[in-house]
Amino acid sequence: MPLPRRRLNPVDEKKLEGFMRGLDALRAARPGAPIVLATSFRLGFNYLKLLYYLKKHGVIVALVTGDPELNGAFPLTAMAGQGFFDALCVLNPFVLSMPRLAERYDFDLVHALVGTYSPYPFSELVKRSRAPVIADYIDFRELMYDDGESVDVEAHKRYFGVLDPDLEFALWQEIFTGAAGVIYKDSPEFFEHLCARHGHTPRAMEFQSYVCEEWIPENSCPAERGVPRRIVFAGGLQRDRRQHDYQTGRSTLEVALELVGQGFEFTIFNACDNGNGGFEAYAEIDRHRPGFNYRPALANDRLAAALCGHDLGWNYQHFEDGAETAFCHANVMSSKIFNFLEAGLPIVASKFTACAARFVERHGIGLAIERRELKDFASIAARTDWQALGQGVARARQTLGMKRHFPRLAAMYNQVCGREIFKIGAEGGS
Repeated sequence: MPLPRRRLNPVDEKKLEGFMRGLDALRAARPGAPIVLATSFRLGFNYLKLLYYLKKHGVIVALVTGDPELNGAFPLTAMAGQGFFDALCVLNPFVLSMPRLAERYDFDLVHALVGTYSPYPFSELVKRSRAPVIADYIDFRELMYDDGESVDVEAHKRYFGVLDPDLEFALWQEIFTGAAGVIYKDSPEFFEHLCARHGHTPRAMEFQSYVCEEWIPENSCPAERGVPRRIVFAGGLQRDRRQHDYQTGRSTLEVALELVGQGFEFTIFNACDNGNGGFEAYAEIDRHRPGFNYRPALANDRLAAALCGHDLGWNYQHFEDGAETAFCHANVMSSKIFNFLEAGLPIVASKFTACAARFVERHGIGLAIERRELKDFASIAARTDWQALGQGVARARQTLGMKRHFPRLAAMYNQVCGREIFKIGAEGGS
């Protein structure tokens, strides 16, 4: 498949060689430790948990990205030595350099954090990598404008800036059918829909951004619960109107002010605010509207400590206003749920996001509401059994934790590698 017509710099082979020498040194210092290439064009906050648990279980983590910042907010170099990676390399052009690295170096495994960016580097990766590749989807980009029957190609082109949609979808098919394993977070029905589209069912596993017990603050899940007054939202609000989720994010402010008007306090932690401007309107409302608070991004390892000063995690937005299809919204999962659980908070979800709503209600950790119910949320809150939901949160922090679920990921690694690179359950070593 030819590279889309763009003028790119050549691969910096000397930079790759220097990085590989560093990996050789790490391997020599820790003989027998598996070395995993974790790669993403831009590393998102929620993947910190994965890196943390790989390191915790004795893996040499080689992190390779195309963006020097974590979630566009913090320099990745500032995360060095904090238990997330052993070696870091920012490669440009990422689309050429990252697959070239995977072709040249003898990694034990490649964990590709596919994200919602261009599929080209990852389609090249699955074809050229010497090691097995696991494709980890935070979202299925190719299904965002799928109504269950067909794809709105024009919407896909418009919101993702795609010039050749046929090429785009062919590349996604190469990733899905060529990866040694697939990890997904959305509904099983969404995954099965994609299998039917591509005529292929890969080795696959649902693996969420589970609770990281090590990040749970002390006294963050009180035994006694009253009616919540302090509500908090933690997620990305875009400033670029061309982003597919811009309008959904804008609705968060409308929702927040409605709840402030009902007597609640509402705080936003915006994962997209790196402090470089673009969100002055939110800060202005913070200054002049009592009960409304606006905060910039916090990395996930520090987020729970900030969230636990509130009473209720808010996972509701007017998703109906977003550009994506109703079929998409009904099947996507929300990683915010696990951030709120780490902070010990019950959760409010939207019934329009049926997968997330079912998850919250099935585990007894919150409730789901419709748009028409928002204006009466104070009444809904007054008659809700928050004590029972608080008990559900305490249970879920045990059953939905990384400690419990990480061995499933380790088992998948062993399967795709055809050998035991992880000794399952042996925390702190491989």
